[in-house]
Amino acid sequence: MELFLIGFLFFVAMITLTIEILSGTIKFGVISLFMTLLGTALTYFFFGIDASVWTLFIASIFNIGAIAYSVRSKSWEKFSQKQAIEGKHDDKDTERKLLLYPEQIGKTISSLRPNGRVNIDGEIFEVRSLNGGFIESGKEIMIAKIENSKIYVVSAKGNNLPLID
Repeated sequence: MELFLIGFLFFVAMITLTIEILSGTIKFGVISLFMTLLGTALTYFFFGIDASVWTLFIASIFNIGAIAYSVRSKSWEKFSQKQAIEGKHDDKDTERKLLLYPEQIGKTISSLRPNGRVNIDGEIFEVRSLNGGFIESGKEIMIAKIENSKIYVVSAKGNNLPLID
């Protein structure tokens, strides 16, 4: 029974490590680390120090291999910002924003992650996606609301969201 429990913990640790590599969220990596340490501790209590050292060694080899694979496959690149956002303060910025209205259509210049730049009627504005979502560069957007001189946008393609006042 003890061997099954320890094997199950390491199996769950490898599954969560695989999910971590594919998804890039830190929580699965932490769960995997916790399961590995718990499995090693249980190995020590049930089978002694020699078995726990070997277990930790083998688990470390698998974890280092998984980390090396994820770095080589560049799975973390999809979460990195590849474009620089060059913002500047403009006194005419407030004046330009008076020309904007909800449901106005524009196009992203940079990726919105969630902030970025868009082109609306030939003018470039610094905006934020409404729910903090990501919108890729070159996509059509629609102004959802303007609040406190901040412009919130949503993706224009297939958007059936009611606008917020």
